[in-house]
Amino acid sequence: MIEELAYQIPGFPEMLKIKGIGLVTAAGFIGEVGDISRFEHPKQIQKLAGLSLKENSSANTKARQL
Repeated sequence: MIEELAYQIPGFPEMLKIKGIGLVTAAGFIGEVGDISRFEHPKQIQKLAGLSLKENSSANTKARQL
């Protein structure tokens, strides 16, 4: 029943075409992120996940930003 409902979510079938992504992973991703069409750029999803680290550096200091 979960699989039938998941296929009704826009973008779900396309996610399953990615090698290594299965039903549970795709459903979990959509459950956490929500509607991915609200994002204009993939980097926004990376930032939501906490994966967009940047380093600011100058001659004297280095700092990491999330």
